[in-house]
Amino acid sequence: MTRTTKLPLATLLALETLLVASSLQAQNPAPAAVLNPASNIPVGHFNWGIAQGSIFVVYPAFDQTGKIVGGSLGPATIVTAPSLPLGTTLSGTSIKVTVGSVSVDCPMVYTLKSQVAAVLPSTTPLGAGTLTVTYNGASGSTPIRVVGSNFGISTVDGSGTGAAVVTFPSYQLVDSTHSAKPGDTLVIWGTGLGAANSDANIATNGDLKTNITVWIGGVAAPLQYRGRSAGPGLDQINVVVPDGVSPGCSVSLVIQTGGAQSLVLSNTTNIPIMPGGGTCSDPGLTGITPATISGLLAKPTARLAALQFQQDNTISAPTFSASINAIFLSFTQQQLASQLPKLINNTDPSLGSCQVALVAGNPGGGGGDSLPNATQLDAGASIVFTAPSGPALTATGTPLVKGFYGATPTSALSGGAWQAANGKGGADIAPFSVAFQLAQPVAWSNKAASIDRTQSYLVKWTGGDPNGYVRISGSTGFGNGTGSNGIATFVCTAPAGTGQFTIPNTVLGNLGSTGTSFGFFELRGLSTTPVAIPTIDLAFLSWENSTQYSPAWK
Repeated sequence: MTRTTKLPLATLLALETLLVASSLQAQNPAPAAVLNPASNIPVGHFNWGIAQGSIFVVYPAFDQTGKIVGGSLGPATIVTAPSLPLGTTLSGTSIKVTVGSVSVDCPMVYTLKSQVAAVLPSTTPLGAGTLTVTYNGASGSTPIRVVGSNFGISTVDGSGTGAAVVTFPSYQLVDSTHSAKPGDTLVIWGTGLGAANSDANIATNGDLKTNITVWIGGVAAPLQYRGRSAGPGLDQINVVVPDGVSPGCSVSLVIQTGGAQSLVLSNTTNIPIMPGGGTCSDPGLTGITPATISGLLAKPTARLAALQFQQDNTISAPTFSASINAIFLSFTQQQLASQLPKLINNTDPSLGSCQVALVAGNPGGGGGDSLPNATQLDAGASIVFTAPSGPALTATGTPLVKGFYGATPTSALSGGAWQAANGKGGADIAPFSVAFQLAQPVAWSNKAASIDRTQSYLVKWTGGDPNGYVRISGSTGFGNGTGSNGIATFVCTAPAGTGQFTIPNTVLGNLGSTGTSFGFFELRGLSTTPVAIPTIDLAFLSWENSTQYSPAWK
């Protein structure tokens, strides 16, 4: 016979809470990723590794809802080390690293339930090992790879890509309104240069003489200092901006450890470089001058029109696709400030530079960019585009999206003199007829069946807009030769008129070998040219054409 006892509801709820709490306390921490917090190079990439004497961050495993799997790594509220020297236990959290038969306790920087940070002792043996996090007596482990040096450049948003944390000696951040110029001394901040004589306190051995090369816009920068800064594990590299760097707002910055053929690479970041410093600009990418943009931003409202041509060719079927779009929009001043980049800017690196992204896992496909937030303008029933030869192409409007017109050509878009006209006009846009030149498509002249990722690679082309540029990009998976761990992608830009660009091995060296994984290589010509349309504050033609194929990345 089973006897049941009815308890008050409040008592049942209290017991349930206690049981749940006991269950959570009994769970061991489940650390899942150990990263350099500056570079964030993901686990599984061949450049993943924590350098002796560097700061590292440990993250737990998460489920698909973002909930921590297993127990917390630390307390609910962040606790930072109160003073130097750093202790090896902080608010109940400690970290031990074991490589072979040697175990070391790590000086703690901060602790939180969702991440903990510490300094890897400089005496830690090199090689594959195990990192164990202990919190309130419960422990969990994850793999770690210890290396001698693997510098990570700190970034403004903490992602490991984009704008680097680089300052002038005055500690003024190098940013879009405070560009650096050739001859300036800069300080690059990060962690991972290598072992020092103190990990819990401020090191006193100064310049570590680590064998590194700092590449700014693909040009080696003279080194002045590379060693510890004013804190355990915190490194700084002092360099001089070299001559010969192509200017822009997103000039590449990457650090190579070892010799010229070494593929021990930092994360790839960027900084603004201009001949005279000050505010940066990239007119070579947008085709629209900074003065024009400033003039638009000074207006309470502005009407914009974009005539967009795109043509893509691939080695595999389908081999050809093309489109012509016309977009007519009206912006308020507030909309202009936030939405203008969607039409006339892009996220490409400055001309002559490259950017690299390493993404853990498979990010999947995106849905493409939506139209900017603005008032759509009726320009008539259709826009007729007249090509240098062949029949005219009619871009028809749609009642669902006013101000947007599209056509799908069935043959290649030829370069030469074109014309666009809107017939009798529409409710918002008066009749117009505008003539413009479409550049010859870029033709790739030296596609190779296989490419050595350890060497720099020269890409050659013909055609393109002499005032435009080319975007060279590629991607592979990485991890166990299957691409199972993530995706590595690069993008480089060069003036179209140069007809060639050398992709450095400091870029290609981030790719995985193709093996059984996927991979692509693409050359895309781009140009943006202002055109005149009555009652439109800024009208411009954008022209993109690309060729893509899949080489064997060796």
